[in-house]
Amino acid sequence: MTKFICISDSHVGVDQEKYNTVNYHIQKGYHDHDEEIVNSLSRLIESESIDFVVHSGDIIDSASVEQIQSVHKLFAALPVPLYLCLGNHDLDDSDAQLWWLEHAPSFFPNNQINYSLNCDDCVIHMVPNQWGDEAYTWTTTQKATFLDEQLTFLNTALEQRPDVFHFVVTHSPVFGIDQEQVGPGMGTHAADEGFIQCFETLCKRHPHLRVVVGGHTHHNMYVSDYNCHFVTTSAFLEAPFDCKMFTINNEEQLIDMCTRSLASDVPFPVEYDYDKTQSQGRLWDRSFIEKDGQFIKK
Repeated sequence: MTKFICISDSHVGVDQEKYNTVNYHIQKGYHDHDEEIVNSLSRLIESESIDFVVHSGDIIDSASVEQIQSVHKLFAALPVPLYLCLGNHDLDDSDAQLWWLEHAPSFFPNNQINYSLNCDDCVIHMVPNQWGDEAYTWTTTQKATFLDEQLTFLNTALEQRPDVFHFVVTHSPVFGIDQEQVGPGMGTHAADEGFIQCFETLCKRHPHLRVVVGGHTHHNMYVSDYNCHFVTTSAFLEAPFDCKMFTINNEEQLIDMCTRSLASDVPFPVEYDYDKTQSQGRLWDRSFIEKDGQFIKK
């Protein structure tokens, strides 16, 4: 059995007041309590016997050597490894990808930005999508794509170990958020048709690709399509500090996903806006079970 936690959009290093007034957010952010929230995550990891943590991007708010070193130190406090898929805010400088490999090496096995985690029950492919014309650099454009070499990497990697479940972790969501979840007229963060077609092709070519994990929207979301689960995770340092827990048992052909909130465990008062519960999602945005090829929404 393999158990891991996924978090996203922590935006460590952001100015707290600016984040809660100007920056894109849904719930109130508690970035000035990041160490306490990470300590709470550590307690969850130990109580649930988690093997590792995956971060699906925007671990920091803006890239610099100092900020990368700081966030590397912050998450080094976890009792298990953390592996990172870079998001747009992590790549807002043309030198950022080099800084990450030099100053946060434990986040990237084999010193690679695109890499696979080979576990007993699954394989997880970490592939940060591109945003504009310059590879691994984000300015203002938010058009999600993969480079040709990333697609080659994915197709080659997905051909290995077809007898176990495969995951792809990227930053951009593939599908937009359901209007029933966010309300009429609200933005859905849907990817361009080309990015959707990319995953349609991957899923049809590799039927053992079972889960695609993203972030970026600061919402928990679930879509089932192409015989695959597409999920996103809300912002980790925004109340109520959600994280997704995956349990995979290949012998039992089981994938179990649930969402855990850390707000009740942190040692400071937490304000939650009940008019914006859409960020936490509905029950089926927060959990599902697949067993023996059958999808079961909890």
